[in-house]
Amino acid sequence: MVKILLHYGATQTATSMARHILTTAQKYHFTDLIINCCRILRQHAAATGQDKDFLHYNNTIKEFEPVLLAELKSEELYQTVILDYQKPLTSKNPLPQEIAGISDRLITLSERHNSPIIFYNLYLVWAIRYELGKEFDTMLEVCNQAEQYMDENPDFYQEEKLIAIQNKKMSAYLHKQEYRKGKVNAEKCLNRFPDGSQPWFNFMELYLLLALHTENYINAIAIINQATAHPGLKKLDQHVREKWAIYAGYVGFFASIQGFGAALQIKATSRIFRPSRYFSAPESYPKSHRNYAILLLILEVLELANKKTFLELDDKLEKLKHFALRQLNKEEHNRPIQFIRLLQQLRKAEYEVDQVKNTEKYLSALQEESFFYRGAISELEIIPYEKLWEIVLKQFQ
Repeated sequence: MVKILLHYGATQTATSMARHILTTAQKYHFTDLIINCCRILRQHAAATGQDKDFLHYNNTIKEFEPVLLAELKSEELYQTVILDYQKPLTSKNPLPQEIAGISDRLITLSERHNSPIIFYNLYLVWAIRYELGKEFDTMLEVCNQAEQYMDENPDFYQEEKLIAIQNKKMSAYLHKQEYRKGKVNAEKCLNRFPDGSQPWFNFMELYLLLALHTENYINAIAIINQATAHPGLKKLDQHVREKWAIYAGYVGFFASIQGFGAALQIKATSRIFRPSRYFSAPESYPKSHRNYAILLLILEVLELANKKTFLELDDKLEKLKHFALRQLNKEEHNRPIQFIRLLQQLRKAEYEVDQVKNTEKYLSALQEESFFYRGAISELEIIPYEKLWEIVLKQFQ
């Protein structure tokens, strides 16, 4: 608006507005706005022969110019991390090798400049660094430091940064299997998040997985019903809606084998999960969503195992076997492949649990590469495969 006013010759109004913006920008450390306003005001001072004002705005530009350059560098470093963070963690992904150096460079920038932008980028990159290293206790410490920084600097509060930090915190509780602490954190955070937003659904997903992984199925029912009843679900991308439908199918299965009554009816199952649709051709998912096909085939195996329909179970396990051989990348889908191999050993034993053999190497492979989920479709496990294997065996005992 200031630049439009200047363009049409309303100099007095434009400079008055620029001064007002500058005052606000300095309070909240909006470095780019500080420099832009000072450039305009310096130009006005030069044109009107105001030596003192010219010197003041010129010195302010010189003061904040290195800060702006540092903020731009911190953004570049953070965005470089995000770019590779979203890619599968295969040997081709450079992020695990590079992130330590990026973290150290951000530390250096934060020591030189007291900028909220630099500090937010620093905390998020360090949280990702420890997440990739599966050092979840240290990851929680970083998140707590970020929260403390926000509390101590309320003028610099940014809701999107808080949400990002809280999602990292919830991810740490998920991987540490700390349900009570995760629930306390969830109850605190959900009151602050914009209801029905994309970050809200991301947080609810981590909360749901934590409940499922720790066998808190009643809470899982409450979470799935709340999330899928929200009208915001329809606004999400198709693949995200598909994921919530699969969640509903799994929650419905675990609720049924736990014997929950009508009082705990899972509305989400009847609302968004249609077995006739999802079990008809799960292999039709595109390459990037193949893990959805795996999860659906495994869910169908669980249903058939619970019903003891062995002939159909044989057919489904054969389909899983061929799918793993032909469709799955061994590096990207190592954990589901090992689980499918375990299921094949059960099939060879004709579903006699005490006759199952040669499972140690597959279980060891699962333990060596533990469950790790950052939101990527290829990493999703509704229940960690080690625990799911125990659940499958119980169906035949």
